[in-house]
Amino acid sequence: MKRLSQIITGSTICLMLVMMSGCVTGNFGDAKIDHKTKKTLKNMSETLTDSSSLSYKATGYIDIIEKDGTLTQSYEEFTVSMLRPDKIKVEAKVGKRELTMWINNGNLVLLDKKKRLVAQTDCPANIESALNFLANKAASTIPGTDFLREDPLAALVAWVSTGSYIASEIENDEKLDHLLFTQGPVTWQLWITAENEALPKRLVMTETGGLLRAQYQVEFSDWSTAPISATSFIPSIPAKTKAVDLSKIANALEL
Repeated sequence: MKRLSQIITGSTICLMLVMMSGCVTGNFGDAKIDHKTKKTLKNMSETLTDSSSLSYKATGYIDIIEKDGTLTQSYEEFTVSMLRPDKIKVEAKVGKRELTMWINNGNLVLLDKKKRLVAQTDCPANIESALNFLANKAASTIPGTDFLREDPLAALVAWVSTGSYIASEIENDEKLDHLLFTQGPVTWQLWITAENEALPKRLVMTETGGLLRAQYQVEFSDWSTAPISATSFIPSIPAKTKAVDLSKIANALEL
C-alpha cells in the first residue's frame, strides 16, 4: 500500500501537517474565528497545558481518490506519551511495521522492531523544538503534534483563514463541540469533548483542490493526564539490532 507522501508528494494535506506543526506563538491573528469557537479552543488548550504529562491513542485513516477514480486507503495506529519538558514516546503500527520512537533530553531514538533497525541522533532538549526537528529534519509527524505544544491554540490557528462553531453533538452518550476551519484549499474539522475535560476527539482534513481528492481523519482516545514515570522514556533496544541512518526509518512514521 502506498504511503500518503508517495501518492501526493507536496500535496496540501502533507504540507498542512507540517505547517500545523510549526513553532508559533501569539493569538488568532487575522483569522476570522467566531467567539464560541475561540472559547472552545481556549478551553481545550488550557486542559492540554495544565498537566505536566499527557498520553493518548490515535487511529489515522487516509482516503485518496486519484484522477482516474482509484481509491487508495491507509490505516495506522499510534500510542503517544509525553512528560514535560523533554520526553516523548510514540509506539506506532504503520502497515506491517511496528515502530517505537523515544525523545529524551536531547536524544532521539527510532526503532523498527520487525526489521531490527535502530536510528539515533541528537535533537533539541525540549519538546517544542524537538517536534520542529522531527517535522523539518526527520520528515516525520505525529498525529496530534499540535496538542503537545506549549501553546496548542496558537499552533492550531496559525495558518487558519476562518473558524466556525458548527454544533453541539451527542455521540455514544458523549457531548462534543464540532468546529470547522478553512485553510487555503483544505477544510478541517475538530471535535472536542464538551463535558469534564475539553480534549480532542476527532480531526478530519479534506483537500478538494488539485488533481486529487483526499481526506485525512484521526480518532483520538484514551486521553490521560495521570503521572508518567520518567523510566518509560528510556529506549529499550532488542539484541542484534542494526544501527542505520535516521532517514532509513523516519519516513515510515509519517501519516
